Amino acid sequence: MSQSILQSCDPTQKMTVAKGTELLQQGSKSGTLFVLAAGTVNIMRGGVVVATTSEPGALFGEMSILLGTPHTATVQTKTQCEVYRFENGVEFVRANPDITFEIATLLAKRLSQATDYLMELNDSMRSAGNIWAW
Repeated sequence: MSQSILQSCDPTQKMTVAKGTELLQQGSKSGTLFVLAAGTVNIMRGGVVVATTSEPGALFGEMSILLGTPHTATVQTKTQCEVYRFENGVEFVRANPDITFEIATLLAKRLSQATDYLMELNDSMRSAGNIWAW
């Protein structure tokens, strides 16, 4: 997946950012999409690191641009990183159908994982005799 995303990125949009740089801020609405080319970033919610990634081709800001909502997490560089920055993320996605497909696949995987987690949680609650389980 990530190779096709990287191949769709405009090299003129590539930039190097220092360790500790905040790319996206939770609660803000930037319209910007980032694609990680190299380095490591932390994804934080409420100031707590919930994930770390160094996968080239990882996307940041896709949910916000697709839904037109504020960012659900802060993305901060853990190391010096190379990223592609697209100020108008919606325009970039619309102009690249392959990217749209990759994002749809990514979001479908996330939904499947969330559903599996909820089902496991529900089964645990039901086993414990919790009447709130669905």
